[in-house]
Amino acid sequence: MYIVIGGAGLLGLTLAEQLVNHHHDVLIIDPDPAACEYAQVEIGCMVHQSSATSPKALESVGIRRADAAVGMMREDSANLSFILLAKHYGVKRRLVRMRERDYEKPYLLAGATVIASSVDPVVGQLLTAIEFPAIRSLMRIGKGDMEVFELRVPEDSLVSGWDIRTVAAHAEFPAGCNFVAVHHPEGPYQVARGDTVLHPGSLVILFALEHDLQPLINLFSAPRL
Repeated sequence: MYIVIGGAGLLGLTLAEQLVNHHHDVLIIDPDPAACEYAQVEIGCMVHQSSATSPKALESVGIRRADAAVGMMREDSANLSFILLAKHYGVKRRLVRMRERDYEKPYLLAGATVIASSVDPVVGQLLTAIEFPAIRSLMRIGKGDMEVFELRVPEDSLVSGWDIRTVAAHAEFPAGCNFVAVHHPEGPYQVARGDTVLHPGSLVILFALEHDLQPLINLFSAPRL
């Protein structure tokens, strides 16, 4: 994927490094020449020395073809402008780091699709949101290779109406994945048990190793026969 990151601060550089390690094409926009040089030389990503809130700069880096745009600047006001411009240019996935809680509603109004709070493990949360948009990351644990996450059961999913025991026995269900809890559309969260039924629209909390996420998403996304 082609990902444009606005801001080359510590978290922006850390996210860029992880994305590059995951073989994504990453470009950082930042006016600081030293930060841009570090990103290019030490991380190996593309850079553009300019303001990420400049329409001309965004046009010049091909923002229209970006798969995701991530606002990682130090000021929420700058990130807000970046997200609004990314939406204007048609970037479908617009992620942002939020410093002040008062900006949550403005970010949503501007079109942010994922908001990572500065009190959360921001980089891990954004990395998961970029690579696996079907899930909502709750926490990375261990050495960062295990995820606790939330996944919704689609209305026409193959597993819709199955109980957890049946889903876990399916050949495509990853062996290292486990159910934690289920939230039915009209009820409270409940501890996941073998006879718990996954109704259409249910939210399911699971944990799995990172390499098991895509097979799990594929199973839940498979249409009912």
